[in-house]
Amino acid sequence: VGTNVEDKLAQIVSVKDFGAVGDGVTDDGAALNTAFDYIRSLITNPSVSIELDLANGTYLTTVSINATGLKSWGLRIKNGTIYGKCTGKPVLDMIGSRGWILEKIIIEGDESSMPNVGIQVARSSVSGYGFCDNACWDNVSTIGYFSLAGVYVYGQETSTYLHCRFWNYNPDGYLAILSGYDTFPIVSDYLAPTTGGVSYINNEYINCDFRFLPENNIASISGISKANPAVVTANGHPFSNGDTITITQVVGMTQVNNITAVVANKTANTFELTGVNSTSYSSYVSGGLVIKAQTVPSIYLARPEQHHFNNCYVVNYGTQSIQFDIPDSTQPRSVWFDVLPEGSGSTSLISFTSITATRQIFDFKLNTYNVHSRDYIFESDNAASNTVNIYNSEISVATTVYGIPELLDSGTNYGLYDADVYLYDTSMFDPDTMGNRFRGKLSFPDGTNQFINNTYSSYADGPFTPTVTSTIGGLTSFTSAGHSRKIGNLVFVTTNVLVTDNGTGAGSLVIAVPRASTQPAVFAGRNTTTGDMLQGILSTGASTFTVVDYNNAYPVATGQYIYISGCYEA
Repeated sequence: VGTNVEDKLAQIVSVKDFGAVGDGVTDDGAALNTAFDYIRSLITNPSVSIELDLANGTYLTTVSINATGLKSWGLRIKNGTIYGKCTGKPVLDMIGSRGWILEKIIIEGDESSMPNVGIQVARSSVSGYGFCDNACWDNVSTIGYFSLAGVYVYGQETSTYLHCRFWNYNPDGYLAILSGYDTFPIVSDYLAPTTGGVSYINNEYINCDFRFLPENNIASISGISKANPAVVTANGHPFSNGDTITITQVVGMTQVNNITAVVANKTANTFELTGVNSTSYSSYVSGGLVIKAQTVPSIYLARPEQHHFNNCYVVNYGTQSIQFDIPDSTQPRSVWFDVLPEGSGSTSLISFTSITATRQIFDFKLNTYNVHSRDYIFESDNAASNTVNIYNSEISVATTVYGIPELLDSGTNYGLYDADVYLYDTSMFDPDTMGNRFRGKLSFPDGTNQFINNTYSSYADGPFTPTVTSTIGGLTSFTSAGHSRKIGNLVFVTTNVLVTDNGTGAGSLVIAVPRASTQPAVFAGRNTTTGDMLQGILSTGASTFTVVDYNNAYPVATGQYIYISGCYEA
């Protein structure tokens, strides 16, 4: 009511009204900047509703597009592709802009005139432009080549990323830098960014795709020799001596899948894998891809609070999928990863960096499956005795693809408190490596579990089969069974042995326990055949205890059954 047709049409601005052609060949940078200048003039207050329509065109630009200082809760930029050939600069610069919606926007980076960033969002140090929050990224894509990252977000708060894809074809660049710290330089022709650590809270990433695509850094394998070093045949490959590569999808010689190696003695169609001795490997059958490894992780995340990655996809070749940086004393809170990581040669899923002092993370979640990491789920650059202490954590790793990586690179680098950990294989994690820094629940698919509460450092309960020997001679045959329960540093052990043929056994009996002792202990038992009392002696540092009769005689004979139990400190 009271609005005429002209007023309604004026709320929708087309870049073609400012001379943009959108054919992907004409340099439309100046026309796009004129359109954004006009949009800026229309924003008289934050409630103004305006749409900038790219009219489904592809707009080549050799200059950075100035979308800085746009403060409108009603601004929508939609429907088009901007092709950046602005060497060393961001394609779309949005420093100091807030409240906007990007919808169905593609930013593409040119390889020969490579931009440093596809979309750049940051707070500004200029008065009035110190925020860049309340944004909605709806089906936004960065594809192509970017020297630094497909997207660089610095200090944006209360924003949603919906079904976005942040890709980079450059192995030396990140897919996304999501940070509350200016770890990396920010380049802008239009508005100065702020510096240092800033609040970086309350962001949601829903079904987003973070993917390194090797594009011109990949080759199909047609053969791998059994030699030292191995020689790969990949006709017309793009690699140079000194390149680090990773291999995937090989049939037959599967030992090379997920490795990283350095290229040497390359020819047009072959190259050596430095340090890879394949002489004992299975024979190559078919298939396989060789890919130039990334030199940086796929995602850089720093100083986050309440960042939730929901049903997201991360592809990495050769480094780490996610670099979780803690550059200062700020404590990350409420960081959730529900991610599917893929790729090859990845050393870990999450790498904690800049740990110059003991740091805390509160409310941490990781839910993942089909992990392609080669070595670890978590790794850290911790120095000396510094640790990453994680409180109230939920960690679930359902399956992995390349072998069985360990949960932690070193138990001494972490503290897990009030933790609920589910791992698909028992070999992935031993809480004893963490001492009393693991407190929570550890579960595996077979139903076994370990429970740690706030009083005890660890709890483990289960059967074991002790080895049995004699100090003189040897037993011919026996059967044994045992059960141990570890509560904190105390281990309660019960063992029973049936000697079916004593052979030449004499002296005393020696029975193994599941963990070495830290203090001497005495066990008690009974020969159920003779009724004689037995005693066992466990020495400091020992993993076995010796058993003798009540009068220090050999405690058993053929056909006799003994039972002995005790408690010791491990």
